[in-house]
Amino acid sequence: MTRSILASGLLLAVGTLGARAHAQVFEAEGEATYEEEGVVYEDEGVYQEEGVVYEDEGVVYQEQPATVFVDQNGQAVQQQQVEAQQPERLARQASVYGYVPIFLTNERNFVTPGIGLRARFGWEFGYVVPEVNFGLQINFSQNDPDFPDVDSLQAFWFSLGARLQMLNASRFVPFVSAALHFTWWGRSQVGFDTVYAVDPGLGAAVGLALELTQNFGLEASVSALVNFPAQDTFLDTQIVLSPWVGGTLYF
Repeated sequence: MTRSILASGLLLAVGTLGARAHAQVFEAEGEATYEEEGVVYEDEGVYQEEGVVYEDEGVVYQEQPATVFVDQNGQAVQQQQVEAQQPERLARQASVYGYVPIFLTNERNFVTPGIGLRARFGWEFGYVVPEVNFGLQINFSQNDPDFPDVDSLQAFWFSLGARLQMLNASRFVPFVSAALHFTWWGRSQVGFDTVYAVDPGLGAAVGLALELTQNFGLEASVSALVNFPAQDTFLDTQIVLSPWVGGTLYF
């Protein structure tokens, strides 16, 4: 009889140890914690050990692959793996450029390549950036029989247009742009006030931006302006080619 009781107790102990090897159960303050294959789950409800669905008071939870529960000092702590995200692009762009205006039509015979300064402001909407530009430039006169006393051709202008930027995973962002120009031209003559007259025009550009940081980048581009002679500054349509280089703030 004693031997039978001992044998029954031994079998019961072995069975209990075998069950705990599959799923170890710990009781702590009325909460059930389950550990299986190095993963610990803690809740007050009922769990299914087979599969990935856990049920608690009528609510079904689906196991998230990115979520891991780790037992630390007897307490269950939730850790979640978060994928690295790209920094959010800032919408506003403010740029300053230096450029060299070069006349390609007949005016090139009477003025040298000049120097100019341009300011730009744009607002990014994904691939499209509506923008406004302001600029001023000067080309020095040479051998102009119609204006022998003129020493320079000056201009200030503004334009309204849009840029199409080819966003990608790298720091290099190619772009193209088009704009409607209004340019006030004036010929400077020693001893006389410069009189400016406005001409309309169409402009286009192609370039490349190097976004060094989230807030700053460098840009280089080449633009072409087709200027239509609405006043007496020019007799013919003029084409002006300008290489640009400058920097952009993103904010």
